[in-house]
Amino acid sequence: MINFGKFVSGKILGSTLQITNISNQDQIIELSVDQSAENYSCDEIFGPYLREELPYEYADGTNIGNSEVSMKCWFIENPVTKDLVKSIVIRMSAGCEKEFIIVMKAPNDRPQFNLASFLTLKLTDGTRKRKSHLEKRLKPAEELEDIDLDVLSVENAPLKEEEMRVMLIGRLENPKLKCMRELRHSETDCNVIPLGVKISQSQQKFRIPFKNLSLT
Repeated sequence: MINFGKFVSGKILGSTLQITNISNQDQIIELSVDQSAENYSCDEIFGPYLREELPYEYADGTNIGNSEVSMKCWFIENPVTKDLVKSIVIRMSAGCEKEFIIVMKAPNDRPQFNLASFLTLKLTDGTRKRKSHLEKRLKPAEELEDIDLDVLSVENAPLKEEEMRVMLIGRLENPKLKCMRELRHSETDCNVIPLGVKISQSQQKFRIPFKNLSLT
């Protein structure tokens, strides 16, 4: 889990994700933001964690929307070009370590919101297919018919694919401010702040007290 905690609108936050190839051969890895699932089961994705580890509360038996589908707020920084992308495919040599920066752009269109999505890591083994093409170049011409049959059988065979998911989570929580001097104007149906202005002075300063009603 990558927990971005609580933040306000307009923030751009980043967190590192380190991937290590612990095998003894090269691997092709696809890292992408989940844009397929519209909702997740809270019991399923939050169940393995303590409630105090999460940036917001949830009720048992409920669902939470995939914030990537509704807000497009999660990105992966390309380590070469530094562009922010939704998916990237890389080749990692045996024992290689790579660090990626996962970026969250806080939405500006709402005061509070619970964000949740997933990063998907897919590991595909394409060794058999590449080996078959190499053998085709090395075998003599009189065996071309057998080679074609061999290549077709290998290409149609399902490749070994492994998948992992990393949860992305955070809470948008803008502060709730209240002016201690504001009054309700009945005619305009809005709150106003009365000020005593002196006509004889061109510049005047006023102290307007505000109170933070948020919990943080």
